[in-house]
Amino acid sequence: MRKPANGLAKTFDLIAVGGGAAGATCAGRLAAQNSKAVDAHIDAHLGTAYHPVGTCAIGAVVGHDLAVRGIHRLSVADASVMPRITSANTNAPSIMIGHRAARLITQQIKAK
Repeated sequence: MRKPANGLAKTFDLIAVGGGAAGATCAGRLAAQNSKAVDAHIDAHLGTAYHPVGTCAIGAVVGHDLAVRGIHRLSVADASVMPRITSANTNAPSIMIGHRAARLITQQIKAK
């Protein structure tokens, strides 16, 4: 994360911020300070915009019916069943998975 922080510092050097609060807490502002301050800022603010998927991937943990293998009456209906992350937001596939799970569970109840 050091290279992006240094690049951000260079960007702030090139752009006049105009006395406002813009960027006041940004790692680029800390580049003039010691590297421990930059590292602490990165550790405190680093996150991801990605949504985890595949933690219960279809085929490995759950079957195509979204039922957890070996555990009776337990299904998983969220992004964790996706074997790989999509190239776009995971919201639409997650809605589809929930819809499919609702249909499968309804069919199971009606079959009894």
